[in-house]
Amino acid sequence: MHWIDWLIITIPLLILLVVGFYSHRFMKSVADFLSGGRLAGRYLLAVAKGEQGVGAVVFVAMFERISKSGFVLTWWEWLSIPVTLIVGISGWVVYRFRETRALTLAQFFEIRYSKRFRIFTGFLGFAAGLANFGVIPVVGARFLTFFLGSQRVNHLDDGTVVAHHNLGEAAIKTGAGNSPRH
Repeated sequence: MHWIDWLIITIPLLILLVVGFYSHRFMKSVADFLSGGRLAGRYLLAVAKGEQGVGAVVFVAMFERISKSGFVLTWWEWLSIPVTLIVGISGWVVYRFRETRALTLAQFFEIRYSKRFRIFTGFLGFAAGLANFGVIPVVGARFLTFFLGSQRVNHLDDGTVVAHHNLGEAAIKTGAGNSPRH
């Protein structure tokens, strides 16, 4: 890999580490960690919600969706923007949630319904998180591997070179004479 490729990976990681170590001194409670000490305004929360959907997995999923169905679903996304904007500005759902001062959705369900329902929804969130955090790092790693051009190459005993690329879904076999060893 070229030195620019390494910079693309290391600079954002270093920025993240510096911000993490700097902000660590402000974390004094669970509320500080989960909800910014309950001091975040609507604009900060809106930006945080927008940043939640930015990542390699989102872009890979978007390109996969477009390759399968075209741009038809984009129309429906654009149609939902005014509805989401009106709901967000009015605080229709979020206002009641913030009014209870609950830190998690499961805690809100306990306040609103029952402890058994909180445990059930907490378990659902935990199970979804396990599946989510099991898939996201794999897709992100495969995206970076493909994007940076550092495909996995296996040299077999019979001289065959197997290069796994295209997000790990395709394998190209070439003879030893056709491909140099890396």
